[in-house]
Formats: sequence, structure tokens, C-alpha cells
Amino acid sequence: MHAYGGSAELAGSQKNVDEMLQEAARRAPWAIVGFSAEIQQAFLKKNRDFCTAVEERRQKLGQA
Repeated sequence: MHAYGGSAELAGSQKNVDEMLQEAARRAPWAIVGFSAEIQQAFLKKNRDFCTAVEERRQKLGQA
């Protein structure tokens, strides 16, 4: 998990990881939740653009 201020690697059963991701999505619906090679590449190679897109999602949801 990556967030402003740091990151954390969480270990657990697939069920527990899925539950943590669902809770993260509930608390931050603008966040990109899950993993794919495409998400990883965007985060690693175009981090500024990735973070800008997430922030834009947050702002749009805040206006709704």
C-alpha cells in the first residue's frame, strides 16, 4: 500500500488481503486499489502522472 507519507507491505491470507483492499476502497473511493502489471508500471515509471490522476479522482468525488 502506498499513500501520502509512506508505504507498507501487508502480508496475510488472500481473504484477509482482499478484505483490507475492500476497506481501503471504502475509505478512499478515489484510490487505485488492486494490482496489475499496468498499474505497477504507471506507478513506477510515471509516478507524478499517476499521483496527479489519483488526486483528480479525489477532487471530483469531493465535488459530488
